[in-house]
Amino acid sequence: TNINTRNCFTQLISLKDGIATKFSFSRNDSEEVMATGMANSLGVIEKNDYRLINEEGVSSGLYTKGYGATYPYVNIQEPLPVIASSEIYMNGSQIDINSFTYNNAVIHRQGLGFRGFENITIYNKRGQSLVRTYEPYRYGLLKSEVTPTFENSYTYTVSTQVNKIAKIRLTNKIEKDLLKDISATTSYVYDSYGYPTEESISYTGNITVKKRPIAQIAGWNVPLILMYTGDLSDSNV
Repeated sequence: TNINTRNCFTQLISLKDGIATKFSFSRNDSEEVMATGMANSLGVIEKNDYRLINEEGVSSGLYTKGYGATYPYVNIQEPLPVIASSEIYMNGSQIDINSFTYNNAVIHRQGLGFRGFENITIYNKRGQSLVRTYEPYRYGLLKSEVTPTFENSYTYTVSTQVNKIAKIRLTNKIEKDLLKDISATTSYVYDSYGYPTEESISYTGNITVKKRPIAQIAGWNVPLILMYTGDLSDSNV
């Protein structure tokens, strides 16, 4: 039985004799903790509007449910609040407005909980879009970002230890400037503790910059990058 039907707000669920009983309320008390408005020291005011990714969210185009998840991962369509739009004002005039759409919310039913969305798209006042793609079945990692002016993609290594702690390392990042037709590819090397020991950036035009922490070159095992050394040439370092 889907205990999330009827678009109501649940504070308590009881399980007795194999029967799940839901105690629901028509009022959404969680709205009180949502950031509906913010103002900074420059006088810029941001107003946020929230909606639910239930049947109403699907019919309005806010949310698209995904399919194909393998248990304990589940594709969900539930009364989960998300930001639907954000308006920005200065001196009483609207200077920008962002609207959001969401695709494929995923939850882990054996302890990890909500894993995020597969895609989140943001449209600004000029109709330009920013599409962020995540990996909800892989710790919600950011996979790519795409706009009319740039594209970024990210690659990670993920290893799960005996104690169930996941070690996640960003190993490769590709950044493309679509207006200038140039790109930068960054790769990272880590030590056994997970601290970065080398960053290598390859730019369009066969230019490569390698950066290493001074402390590591001097033989110290210091987990902070205090200073970089790098060579810039028209060939690999």
